[in-house]
Order: sequence, then structure tokens, then C-alpha cells
Amino acid sequence: RLSLLAIRASASGVYSTRTRDVAEWTQHNDDQEVVEAMQRNAGEVDFDTGTSDLQILLCIDREARWETFLAVLEMMRSSMCYRLAVVTTDVLGPTLRLLDLSLPLGDPPAEAQLAAINVQRNGPPADANYRIEMLLDGKTRNTSGGAFGSTLARWATEREKDVDVLAVKMPRDEPFQTFFNVLNSLAWLGMGSFRIGG
Repeated sequence: RLSLLAIRASASGVYSTRTRDVAEWTQHNDDQEVVEAMQRNAGEVDFDTGTSDLQILLCIDREARWETFLAVLEMMRSSMCYRLAVVTTDVLGPTLRLLDLSLPLGDPPAEAQLAAINVQRNGPPADANYRIEMLLDGKTRNTSGGAFGSTLARWATEREKDVDVLAVKMPRDEPFQTFFNVLNSLAWLGMGSFRIGG
């Protein structure tokens, strides 16, 4: 079985980890301690591909900043990890499920259908003053305001082709909940993998 490391990220950006064999969470003082926990639990490492067998299970507070998530991805890269599952709920109901956000290995094939969404915001998150730009079917679409979810869902249902890869970019101080909102709205795209930026 794959090695497993659970990471808990709080709204304030504090990380804790635990393994299958340890019941208690270990709180870490900085990112380097999280990297060391990843490296201790890496399991088998394929040095030809530069990847380990470690599966990361991320439990991230919905109010955590987007940059907290980006930091987890960077720590994974430095530890040769790419398997990532995030605990979430979705439009199917309140049952928790795992969202596969594994890091891509290499570039997508030339024939892959790509889409990209760029979430921009003026002012604090509470103001919900958003401007959304999306590339879909080779066309750029724009919407604004806090109720952008229904517009994204409509774009997804009107798509000409299914999407293989979705690129997502958001402000570094954006609450992680916005990412879940975007993915729920775009679920009909059928995307198989993600590219994350910020």
C-alpha cells in the first residue's frame, strides 16, 4: 500500500501532520518541518521520474488563504511527492469525499483540451467584488460580482467539448472556499487534471 501522510492546514496557515500509525497530530513550527515529515514518510522513490509513493491527504480549513495551499504544493514538489487528495464536500451533498488534485507529471499532450480560469478580486473577500476571466473552447469569457457560480455553471454546460486540463489562478489571500465554489460550478467540464497558480 502507498505511504500516507495527512496534513491539516488551519485558517491561520499552521500545519499539523499525522500518519496511519500515529493517532495524534504533530503541529509544525514552519514549512521545513512539514517537508521533513514528507521525506520521513516518502516510501519508495523512483529516481528516474523523481517521484515518491507518498500520498498526501490534505484537510484544509475553508477560510485558509490560497497561498497556504500553494505552499503545500511547493513542499510536495521539493519532497518529490505528487499524489494529493483534498477532503471536501460538493454539490452531490454533505458527504465528505476526496478530491484528486495530484500534481501533473510533465506537460499535457498536444491534443488535450485545455481551459483556464483566473479569479481576480478588488477589496477584501467579504466585499465579493470579483472579476472572473475564463478561457474555454478557445474563447475568453468574462463575468463579475459575487454570484459568479451560476455563470460558470452555464458556461460549463454550454461547452463544445469536454476539458482534459483546467488551470486555476486566484489571489494569494483568497479563501480556499472560493476554489471549492469554482470547482463545483465547473463540475460539468469533466476535467481530468488541474494546473494550479496564484
